[in-house]
Amino acid sequence: WDGSLGNLAIKQTVTQKKDKVYFVTRVELTNTGTTTLTNIYYNRSLDPEPDATIGGNYSSDKKIIYQPNAISRNCLVVATGQDYDSAYVGLGSKDCRARCYITNTYTPDAPLSNVHGQNGAASGYIYNVNGFSSNNTSMGIVFNVGSLAPGETTELAYAYILKQADLDSALS
Repeated sequence: WDGSLGNLAIKQTVTQKKDKVYFVTRVELTNTGTTTLTNIYYNRSLDPEPDATIGGNYSSDKKIIYQPNAISRNCLVVATGQDYDSAYVGLGSKDCRARCYITNTYTPDAPLSNVHGQNGAASGYIYNVNGFSSNNTSMGIVFNVGSLAPGETTELAYAYILKQADLDSALS
């Protein structure tokens, strides 16, 4: 997918290997303008219902597994089915600019800078490792890209995984 938002060109490429049960999205952001773009954030969220088609339950158990820290760049939020706990979906990255969250809204209802900074209008979100919700809530990952000078490009990547052990393989 190729698109733009003002002077920010966005190219998303989704890869799914034939023998794997995950897919990876790589995002390339380029400043096509003549001035520096600042305060750039990229967000991906989903309303996980991993066992809805099996049992009709639209709630799931969501949990923050990793947040980037001084030791690890891993960022992972997961949802498991409440009726079938083998129904699993995870959204993760190995990018230190990423932060995972759980919220009661489908897409963030607070500025992405607050969601990433875990403050202000987004203070009701769940961010802490082992943070948990069993309600019909959403989960997501937000990247703080920062600034891009004219002509500058940066890349980020995240994966949807169906088992936690695939995070390293998906983002290697």
